[in-house]
Amino acid sequence: MRGATIKLRSFRTRYLLIIFAAALLAAGFYFAWQELMPQPKLDPGPPGEQYAYYIVIDETNNQVLMYVSSIKVNVGDELITDDSKWYTVVKVERNIAYARFNAEKTRQQQK
Repeated sequence: MRGATIKLRSFRTRYLLIIFAAALLAAGFYFAWQELMPQPKLDPGPPGEQYAYYIVIDETNNQVLMYVSSIKVNVGDELITDDSKWYTVVKVERNIAYARFNAEKTRQQQK
């Protein structure tokens, strides 16, 4: 009877050691995979200063047209206001973008 108990303990110990070794091996592969595989890099966009938000204003009367917080505003960007007026950004200084009213595109849109 005594010999059977020793074999049973030995079997449990071997089984637990195999499970423990497999877990260590899996963890090692996981962390090695994270280190060796290239991580995707976020595209920061064109060089230059990035701001948390931009204020787009009408260049003629300095009326605020829009606040933009999700993307960088560049010269040439276009926007349509709530009253269906079409504007084109003509100048960006720091986080202030100046937009020019585009009457032709506004008329085309209203047709």
